[in-house]
Amino acid sequence: MKYSKPQAHFRWLLLGATLTAAGSLALLSGCKGNTTSAALPEHHVGPPPVLVAMPVTIESQNRDLTSSGWQATSWMPFSSTIDSTLMTPSTRAAALYSPAMLYLAAISTKSTDLSSTCTDSISFYLDTQAAGKELLEVRTDPTGKTVCTWMRSNAPAQPLEDGSPNLGFPVFSTPNIVVKGLTCQTTETTTPEGAAWTAVVGIPLASLPTPMQVAPKPGTAWKLNIVRTITQPAAGGTRTQRLESNLSPIFSGAQAVSPYRMAELQLAQP
Repeated sequence: MKYSKPQAHFRWLLLGATLTAAGSLALLSGCKGNTTSAALPEHHVGPPPVLVAMPVTIESQNRDLTSSGWQATSWMPFSSTIDSTLMTPSTRAAALYSPAMLYLAAISTKSTDLSSTCTDSISFYLDTQAAGKELLEVRTDPTGKTVCTWMRSNAPAQPLEDGSPNLGFPVFSTPNIVVKGLTCQTTETTTPEGAAWTAVVGIPLASLPTPMQVAPKPGTAWKLNIVRTITQPAAGGTRTQRLESNLSPIFSGAQAVSPYRMAELQLAQP
C-alpha cells in the first residue's frame, strides 16, 4: 500500500532537553490552567490504563460525537503528568474502530483563566505494532489544523534506573507526513463542566507508513496515548508556560521516549 513520501531529508530527534521540574513550574498570568493544586515533585503512578475501542460499521456517522457509537462507548478522563500535579482543564477521550479506520476523540474543557494568547492542542499517539518502535503522532488544535509525525527507533526506549525517561535516546523523526484519507473534525460545544472543544480524528489504517499498516482484528491490542498541552509565551518570548494532561501519565513532553507508558488500546469483539 502506497503512502505519501516524507520530506527529502530525515532528521534525528534527540530529546536532550531537560524536563521541566515540577517545583519550578510557575503559573504565568493569563494561563492559569488547573490552580486547585500546587506543583509537587514526581508522584507515584500506577500501570498504564486500558482503553476499549468498540466496533462500528457506518463510517459517515463516526465523525459526529452525537452518533450512537460515541454515546455508547466509555470515556476515560485524563490525569496529570508524572512530574507535576498541575494540569490542563478536564479532558476525556474515547475510541471506536471499523474494518478500515480507527476513530479517536477527545473532549477538552476550556477555562476562563486561559488568555487568548494560550495555544491548546491534542496529540494522539498510536503504535499499531505495540512494540515501542513505530509511533504516529496526530496533533490537532481547536481550529482543526492537523499535522502528523512518524517517529521510529531501532529498539524500544527504556526508562533510566531512577524511572525517568531517557531523553537522549535516539528517535528517527519524520515530521509533516501525509496520511491519505485522514480526517479531523473539531467543534465548539458545551458540557456539564462548561464550554469545551472536541476533536474526532479518523485514521485510515491502510494509509499509515508501511511498517504501521494493519487490519484491525477484534480481540487484539495496540498502544495509545493522548496528550493535551496548553502553552503560552512568557515575558520576552524566551520561555513558555506548559500545562499538560495525559490519558496515560508520562513525564511532561516525553512521550516520544516513553513507549512503555502508553495505554493499551483493546479492540473489542462485535
